[in-house]
Amino acid sequence: VRVTDALLVTPSRLDVPTGAISINDQASGRAAYVSLAEVLRRGAQVFLDLDPAELSVGLTPVRLPMFSSNEGDIKAQVAAAIYLADTAENGAGYAVELGHREVFEAMMKQTYADITASWEAEKHAHDCDTSCPDCLRSYDNARRHSQLDWRLAIDLLELSLGLDLDLNRSLTGGVELLAAAAEGLKGAAIEDVEGLPVVVRRDRCVMLTHPLWRVEPTFFTELQAECFETSSRRFDSVELLDIRSFRRNPLSAWPFLQG
Repeated sequence: VRVTDALLVTPSRLDVPTGAISINDQASGRAAYVSLAEVLRRGAQVFLDLDPAELSVGLTPVRLPMFSSNEGDIKAQVAAAIYLADTAENGAGYAVELGHREVFEAMMKQTYADITASWEAEKHAHDCDTSCPDCLRSYDNARRHSQLDWRLAIDLLELSLGLDLDLNRSLTGGVELLAAAAEGLKGAAIEDVEGLPVVVRRDRCVMLTHPLWRVEPTFFTELQAECFETSSRRFDSVELLDIRSFRRNPLSAWPFLQG
């Protein structure tokens, strides 16, 4: 336990049907927050010209109202807040400085511009599936390497800035690898249905949805609803799966494709 300055950032009222990302009910929820936390730490270090050891970050669960596209507040969901804390005893003023609205917004915008230019460059986007030493991985976050994902980091930063979410970053990135993975599932294949990739095997299909979308029909986006309706007419069985889960472990789709 130590006394220091800390800034608590709660990404909420995002442009997703529920207004926030759940760390318990969405497969990539925690990974999205962990990745954003690392981006904010690095962005703050560059913006304030700090040593990496001068700021620490972490998550704390928060209960937020859950919204759907057509309804008001219906129940609560467990999301996460990100804290940025000075590592110096009694604080060094960095978290306080970042707590000024104009400073924090400027830092986020500069960070977004920097990382999109670097991480979405053809070489990095082609060679790095989730994270690497050239984007999010470092020695001091080794315990979180499995959760770090540069696509999720940019996605959640984009939503936090009130920008339109670029769906292609996650849904079409590395599509050739998705096709190769699907072929290994006893002849399954990747198809495009209403703009979403789906894994097809005989009369069964698995919709691969954006990692920040929910898979419950109540919270479908318009694109999800269109794909689900079209797929339901073509196939006897239609299931939904987070595309990041499929990229990390293609066998996660196999239980839905058997038979």
